[in-house]
Amino acid sequence: MRTNAASYAKGFAVLGGIAAVIECIIEKQRAKSDIYNHISSGFLTGSIIAVRAGPKAALIGGVGFAGFSAMFGYFMEARDPRSNYSRELKDPNYISDQKSLEETLDASYTR
Repeated sequence: MRTNAASYAKGFAVLGGIAAVIECIIEKQRAKSDIYNHISSGFLTGSIIAVRAGPKAALIGGVGFAGFSAMFGYFMEARDPRSNYSRELKDPNYISDQKSLEETLDASYTR
């Protein structure tokens, strides 16, 4: 039983390590932190893990892990008070980017 637990722990650590490294690389390249980083890193991680079983398994693994990563990333960001997701959920009138703010101000001055 102890060897099974150690094996599962090792597999989970490898999976988490691959996902974290890929997400950091994607975030660094895109210079953004958003849900698309979670989806992309999930797809690549799932594909890398399943590639030994063939291309069809890699595609299915990538899509499955991307979906899980998207849900996980969305719910984690929605609970973070510093993220735009949580502000938008709490206040539907929250303006998330500067361009929208400028457009809103321009529209209010022209009335």
